[in-house]
Amino acid sequence: MKFSDIQKVYCISLLRRPDRREQVNANLKKAGINFEFFDAVDGERLQIDRSKLTNAHPWMHNCGNGTFGVIISFAQVLQKAKETGLSNVMIVEDDVEFKESFSTDVHAFLNDVPEDWDLIYFGGNHVDHFPIKINDNVSKCVSTRACQAIIFKDTCYDKVINEIMQFSHALDEVLAKMQRDRSITAYVSVPPLAWQYGSYSDIEYTHAHYRFLETYDEKDYEEDRNAKGFRHRNFTDLE
Repeated sequence: MKFSDIQKVYCISLLRRPDRREQVNANLKKAGINFEFFDAVDGERLQIDRSKLTNAHPWMHNCGNGTFGVIISFAQVLQKAKETGLSNVMIVEDDVEFKESFSTDVHAFLNDVPEDWDLIYFGGNHVDHFPIKINDNVSKCVSTRACQAIIFKDTCYDKVINEIMQFSHALDEVLAKMQRDRSITAYVSVPPLAWQYGSYSDIEYTHAHYRFLETYDEKDYEEDRNAKGFRHRNFTDLE
């Protein structure tokens, strides 16, 4: 795939966060990305009957409504891409930040992504299993989280919409589960080409900072795994 093959780039952003819009606009322009803002669903205006979330993770019964707003917003963008006949769509969140050399490095990365992809991550949080190296630029996701910058292919629009709109868990957790059960095939740049800058989160209701993902590598992962332990230590059948 080529960078020029990306048919549309949407940045999901709340209208009431002009601070983020100003910053992400600068970040995207610096990375050489032409995009369009997509007005995010404001979780604070949603009425969610959590008693009906019978198959949801317990966390979903206590999280802020911003989590639901993000899920619905992503589903709306994917539905729009489907209805307008886009073969792929790139979705970025409004706290995305790109590697200084993104505009040049992205070409080598995308050119090396295998053709069987459904999702392409420009960076992520690899809690359960570090991605499996495919070549010098690309690794295969096993249980990657974080949704700051992802390309979705039309092969997965319906299945992703159907899964995330069940509200079983946070968006990135659902996508990670889909990777683990192999209902989608995803690849990621390691080291990352994008991460999240620190700012006030309308999901976490606090200042969130994920800049550690800029330099997080397999050595860091192994240290964390040994120190903390993860729910899924190995996925040997995938390696």
